[in-house]
Amino acid sequence: MMQKNNFVCMEWIDVNEKLPECYHQHRLDYASGYLLGYTKYNEVEITQFWNYHKDDGTYEYFWENSDWEPEYITHWMPLPQPPK
Repeated sequence: MMQKNNFVCMEWIDVNEKLPECYHQHRLDYASGYLLGYTKYNEVEITQFWNYHKDDGTYEYFWENSDWEPEYITHWMPLPQPPK
């Protein structure tokens, strides 16, 4: 995050470098969070990131609106804070 002329500039995070944290626990095995996603089709959308914890201790993730395609979102950034 950078600040220029009293504006906070968020930077895109490559999904190969870091995945978002999930902050809503829906069940013991599912969690999710909303964020801005940049798609492989060069589009920006508000999307939901889902993290599924499997029985063997590993996890899988997927993006809302991605047709279960992990590569759909290439970069992400947190949503900005709401206005005061």
